Amino acid sequence: MAVYLYGYESLLVGRKVKVLLKDVDRVRWRQDLQEDRNRLATLLSAAEQISADRDAKLAALRKLIGDKATQPINTGNKKVIIFTAFADTAT
Repeated sequence: MAVYLYGYESLLVGRKVKVLLKDVDRVRWRQDLQEDRNRLATLLSAAEQISADRDAKLAALRKLIGDKATQPINTGNKKVIIFTAFADTAT
């Protein structure tokens, strides 16, 4: 059940659940945002540790492609198709 508060549109925040700004616990909200920021910083730091040199799947793929190029199953057929869901992975 949605309740619309006429005249309070500019004081509402949120997408699915609308909340009046005066009802927000700003101290707790700030703590939650800081916690989110810390978690994202930790995640970013962990992601930055990953490189092509440390990626076992990428190394295996490179070996597979190299083997296909040097020893094709069908003479002259050195084609390889790689499917990936992520553009960064393809790059």
